[in-house]
Amino acid sequence: MNKAYIAKTINITLLPVAILLSGNLMAAESHDHIYIAGPTHFSENEQGNFELKNLPETVSKQDIHWFSTYSDYDAARYFKPNGFSVQAGAPYKLATGNIRLTAAVKIAGQYQAVSHYFCQDSSVVKCDGIIAPQRANAGEWVTVDAASRVIPAREQRQSYLWQFDQNANSYLKDVVINRGQLSFTVPELKESKKISLSVTISEKNAAMPQTRTSVVKHDICLIGKNGDDCGAIDNPRPVVELTAFDYQYNDSNLAKFKTGTKVLDKGTVYTCVEAGKCQDPQYRPATVHSNQPSKGAEAWIRSYF
Repeated sequence: MNKAYIAKTINITLLPVAILLSGNLMAAESHDHIYIAGPTHFSENEQGNFELKNLPETVSKQDIHWFSTYSDYDAARYFKPNGFSVQAGAPYKLATGNIRLTAAVKIAGQYQAVSHYFCQDSSVVKCDGIIAPQRANAGEWVTVDAASRVIPAREQRQSYLWQFDQNANSYLKDVVINRGQLSFTVPELKESKKISLSVTISEKNAAMPQTRTSVVKHDICLIGKNGDDCGAIDNPRPVVELTAFDYQYNDSNLAKFKTGTKVLDKGTVYTCVEAGKCQDPQYRPATVHSNQPSKGAEAWIRSYF
């Protein structure tokens, strides 16, 4: 089944394609003080253990459903839920990058989503993402390198799509792009300007059922004649997965919904938790709202992956 993709943007405008970015990808997200304890980074061939904390005493193992941003192929092999905890991590040398774990916790009949991110290195790509300076002066030759973390044997399978925000489009001239590397000379500016670059990295492998697609973002402050800094430079380490969904929500697709199915309903992606209810239109996911009881929350959780 081919997945469709939707984008969720924050703060910056990237042209021409929008991407899903999170301001602090390594932070755990919690609901009512429930959180997932576990590592945020580990090396290749390791596995991490993650556990729900601060659960109400009334919650049982049967009230918890785990999801991840692994492909179905990887999840079947390397994602092992066990009630209140889950083991994750791919003991092989593929580019796992940034993974989001989500637990759907049923409290008083309503599902609440609790999430946690981790990034796993591999011999293919490291969690550092892009290698580039955060600040550069006029006249400097700057190279933004998204390819050096990829081993040569796999680099030939990669394709790269570079995108600029409005400042980068306005101020960068004579940009040289060589696949996973982008270079430019810093222009002379009266005032310092922050630019944002991103690169979409795709890999098609005949041995895998899906194309792996990820996005890395990097900000650089171009120092102007005034010598001012650009303020906060936001360069999170991990690779970010594009948001995928399996179906548009409509009556003709209801029978296709099962646990784990992602649907797009009124601009938001939701994940099905209870298949029987997901197929019933009275539990439409678009009725799910934060901190408000709803029929939809008895079957679905909102998803940001």
